[in-house]
Amino acid sequence: MKKHRHTALALALLMVISCAGCSDKETPAKKASAHAADAASASAASDEVFTYTFDTTIETLDVNGRKFEVYKNKPIRFDFKDIPYEEWLAYESPYDEFDPYNDEEGVYTLTDTVTYAIRYAYENDIEYLDIPFEYDTALIDTAWTYTTLLWPNIPDAITMSTGESDSDGYTTISLSDSVRKCASSVEPIEAAKKIIADMPADLTTDAEKAYYLYDWVCKNIAYDQYHADNNIGIVNAGPQSLYGALVDKRAVCDGIAGALQLLFEMAGIECGKVCADSNTDDSGHVWNYAVVDGEVWDFDATWDIYRYYESEGDEITEEEAPSTYSWFAVSRSAKGKEYSLTDESISLVPPTQDSFSEKSAAMMTDDICVNISEQSQSYSGFEPIGSEVDDVIDRIRELKSGETISIRFNFASGGFMCTFCQMDPVFEGTDNAELITYFDSDLELIEITAP
Repeated sequence: MKKHRHTALALALLMVISCAGCSDKETPAKKASAHAADAASASAASDEVFTYTFDTTIETLDVNGRKFEVYKNKPIRFDFKDIPYEEWLAYESPYDEFDPYNDEEGVYTLTDTVTYAIRYAYENDIEYLDIPFEYDTALIDTAWTYTTLLWPNIPDAITMSTGESDSDGYTTISLSDSVRKCASSVEPIEAAKKIIADMPADLTTDAEKAYYLYDWVCKNIAYDQYHADNNIGIVNAGPQSLYGALVDKRAVCDGIAGALQLLFEMAGIECGKVCADSNTDDSGHVWNYAVVDGEVWDFDATWDIYRYYESEGDEITEEEAPSTYSWFAVSRSAKGKEYSLTDESISLVPPTQDSFSEKSAAMMTDDICVNISEQSQSYSGFEPIGSEVDDVIDRIRELKSGETISIRFNFASGGFMCTFCQMDPVFEGTDNAELITYFDSDLELIEITAP
């Protein structure tokens, strides 16, 4: 699926900025630390001004059949070294084939060029990335977002340190050492290959494969509550990473989403990451979208995992395994109350479906899916073979004592789902408080258990 394009360019022809503290960049060590003498010199030179002339001539480079837009005369530098565009754009990553945004036409914008530069730096242990002013800050920010959504091995949360603008026309960015170690490892690929090899041969549909792999993630990866609560992941990228999820089997949302993306892509299911900020605090969350049997749905294995670490040690706390996975193949609107769905990163991924079909992936975890029309609030429920609302009621009546049925709605409008929950009891002598054993308006999901 071709990604949306957002390119913001600096069109000014001249930039004048203060040259406080500017010096030639000779080594990473020199760049990384400021000496007292440098500081004194900077103070004396604070009134110096330099001019920078923009070169807004965009050229297209053909690199192995792919066409990249670049500012040819303004190279991107890696650890303060000029490497020809043709050389690093030809780099073949072991994660290339797991890129859901791969442009089938082979045409890449300036934003894409910076994105590939960031990925090249991370996978080749490059600490400093110098990007010319021509690739302005808005473009760079979008490229960072692309990088973390494109490839499963580069986590979203801690990808970039603060950049500095220098007198020679570059924005210098420092890349995290721990992220570089995780991003350049191929061990997660080997671990994922084994999981795929063990997948039963009789799984023929995307939905069946997706459910098997989602189930594997939920059962075999533990949520790293300890690192999440103590914000330790910001220091050590392990819990945030694909490596943490598939090798250590201990991760937070970023790594878990990366693991699901890699496994789905290996199984032939297009999958990417979704990232959004919280509506209530400064936190964020990462989950997945996937194209399953031609339909786009969201998947959040992090919120379905029931094993977690509460300490730095190896002891795992395990809750009761869920009877059904609540966040398998859901509409993105289910995240609307907790996360901002207007974030720019949301615009970079395809929207989810707004109704179920007989082949919808939710059928793998829920017994009945019900489509509701927003206009009329009429609805029809169906099982894989199709059924009407009366059949849904009949299905509930047929439950034996203790049996549970899961019903998912595609759309909860104006209390309609509550109305369904408050229907006349379908079991004589039973009130709804006993009948409805689980109700989640955000998920548009209810479970009914026969007394």
